[in-house]
Amino acid sequence: MGYATINPYTGEVIKTFPDATDAEVTDAISQAHNAFLAWKETPFSTRGAILQKAATLLRQHKEEMARLLTLEMGKLVAEARAEVELSAQIFEYYVKHAEGLLAPETLPVANPKEANRADRARTAGRAARYRAVEFPLLSDRSHHRTATFCR
Repeated sequence: MGYATINPYTGEVIKTFPDATDAEVTDAISQAHNAFLAWKETPFSTRGAILQKAATLLRQHKEEMARLLTLEMGKLVAEARAEVELSAQIFEYYVKHAEGLLAPETLPVANPKEANRADRARTAGRAARYRAVEFPLLSDRSHHRTATFCR
């Protein structure tokens, strides 16, 4: 059947998207993995510059993005503008803090006679990023998958 974007106020179908084939899903997973492998080697300064650019673009296109949120989700325009700004601020948070959040940390161990510390990297699986399911601007509709900061 596919996926349809429907205006929640009018019920009008705005656009339909076909279901992905098994081959397309497999290809998307492969592309995501390859992007992850490259991205995790990218310096934090480069990643930060990309995220800052995303924040800047969101702000530059705030009205357009707010209209999309209103059309697709039925949000009030003022709420939609606030969502756009919040998303820009979230990107900027990770520009400033991702390297520290993903840095190895020293943890105490239960029995100091066996060892005195354990080092580990703080990571949330493949990626540490914010992706609001309820916010289409941060949802990826294409087959290109992104990860903000990876370890």
